[in-house]
Amino acid sequence: MVKNSKVSRRAATSSNRELPKQPACVAVWWHPNLAHFWLQHCNLLRWGVCALVAAVVVASCLPSHRSSLFADVDAKVWRGEANPLPPKAARSDRPGTIQHFYFETRRTSEVHSHGQRWSFEEMEGRVADRFADSSVTRISPFVTRDVAEQLLDFSQKLLYEEGPDTVDQRPTFEAPLLRDGILLSPLRRMQSLSEAIENIGLPYVRERFNCSMCVACTAIIRRYLQGERREHPWHYDSDAYVTMVIPLTAAADYSGGLYAQPTFDRNDREFIELEAGDAVLHSFDVMHGVEVLSGERVSLIIWFKSNADACEKRLSPWYAEGAERGNPTAQYNLGRVVTNGLGGTPQDRPAGVEWYAKAAKQGHVMAMYNLAVSFHHGRGVPSDKEAALMWYSQAAHAGHPQAMTNYGYMQLFGLGLRDKNFSGAAFWFQKAALQEVDVAMFQLSHLLAKGSGIDANLSAAKHWLEQAASRGHQDSKLALRRLSATGSL
Repeated sequence: MVKNSKVSRRAATSSNRELPKQPACVAVWWHPNLAHFWLQHCNLLRWGVCALVAAVVVASCLPSHRSSLFADVDAKVWRGEANPLPPKAARSDRPGTIQHFYFETRRTSEVHSHGQRWSFEEMEGRVADRFADSSVTRISPFVTRDVAEQLLDFSQKLLYEEGPDTVDQRPTFEAPLLRDGILLSPLRRMQSLSEAIENIGLPYVRERFNCSMCVACTAIIRRYLQGERREHPWHYDSDAYVTMVIPLTAAADYSGGLYAQPTFDRNDREFIELEAGDAVLHSFDVMHGVEVLSGERVSLIIWFKSNADACEKRLSPWYAEGAERGNPTAQYNLGRVVTNGLGGTPQDRPAGVEWYAKAAKQGHVMAMYNLAVSFHHGRGVPSDKEAALMWYSQAAHAGHPQAMTNYGYMQLFGLGLRDKNFSGAAFWFQKAALQEVDVAMFQLSHLLAKGSGIDANLSAAKHWLEQAASRGHQDSKLALRRLSATGSL
C-alpha cells in the first residue's frame, strides 16, 4: 500500500490518540464504589431481580457500542482501468499439483479518506457455477507486512474458542476481535487494523459491492496448526454479505490455504495465492474453503453486513431478498439459516425445509443433500426414507461427496430399499473416499476387510484406515491399533 507523506505523519502520531471514552452507563455501572455496593447488597435481594437489572443496564449500553465502529466514512474510491492478465495456464493432471485461482484482470486503485490517499493493486477473477458468476478480488497489500507481523504476534497471545463450527461441527480454533459490531479486543492493540478497515476496507467494500450501508460487523482470527484444525470444508458464509480474508502468515511458511470451489470435486479446488497482509474479498454466493497442506497458517477474517441493523440483530436479509426472486443459492442459504436458527434468526425447521425443496427442484445440489438429510432424520418434515434415498441419489450423482457417503449408508443398511445392497454401498463409499471423506474411508475399509460387496483386500483396508486416521478420524485410529494387535478388523 502506497501512502503519501501526510499519511506517514498521521501514522506516526496515531498511537498518541486517547482511547474512546466509555459510555456513561458503562462508567457508572463499573464504578468501583457502586460495584462494591452491588456485590455487598445483592444477596439481600432476589438474585433473579439482580440479574434482570444487570441485563437491562448492559443492554442499554450496547447500542452505543454497536454500529459506531466504522459506520460513517467520508471517502472516495478510484479504480483504474482493468488490464487483462495472460491466459490461464493449462491445468496439470500430475498428482499433488496445486491448482491456483486465475485472476483475469489487474488494476491500480486508490481510496481517498480523511484527506489521505491509499494506493494498492487490485486483481479480479470469477467463480462460475450453474447459478451465478461471482467475483473474487485481491487487494495487495491491505496492510503492510509489518502490521501483518504485529497481528500475527498478537494472535499468539489470544484465547481461542473451540466450540463446534457451524460447517463441520469440529472445534473452531478462532479468536473474536469484533463481534456483532462490538469491539472485544483493546483498541490500542488493533489501531493499525482498525484504521485500515475504516480508511480502506469499508469504503472499498461499499463501492465495489454496491453496498452503501455496509458495516464491518465481525472480525476473527483463525488458526490452522499441526494437531488442530487443518481444513475448513467448502461452504458459503451465511453471516456475511461480503467476506474479507487477510493471511497473517508469510506465504513461504505454508502451502494450500484459502480456495474457491467451483464444483464438488476436490480436484477442482483453486487455491488463491496471497502474501501476508494481502486481502481477498468475495460475496456471500461464493463457495470456498480452507485446507493447509503443509506448515501452519493464521488468518484474519472480517465479515461485512449489509447494514447496521443486520449487524446488531445478527441477520442476513440478503438471502430472503434473493430467495423471493427465485435464486436457488439464496433459497438454499436461507433454508440453512432458518433450519438451524443461525445468528438472530428464529429456528423454523419446516420453513427451512420448504426453501431447501424450492432450491433442490431447481437443481441446487447442496439443497438436494440437505433436503435428503431432513427426510432421513425427520427434521422439519415427517421421516421418509424413500424420499431421502431419492434426494441422496440425485445429489450423489451430481458429485456431492457427503451425499455419496450417505447414499452408501442407505444401501449398506437397506434404508428406503427392499434389501441391503453391499456392492452399491462399496461403490459409493469408494467414490466418497476418493474425495477424502474420512467416514467413507472408514466404512470402505470394513467392507474391504470382510469382502462385502467388494473383493476382500486387507492391504487396501489398512490403506483407507490410515488415510482416515491421518485426517483425525478417531474410529480409524482405534481400528488401526486393533489391526496391529490382532491382525484383523
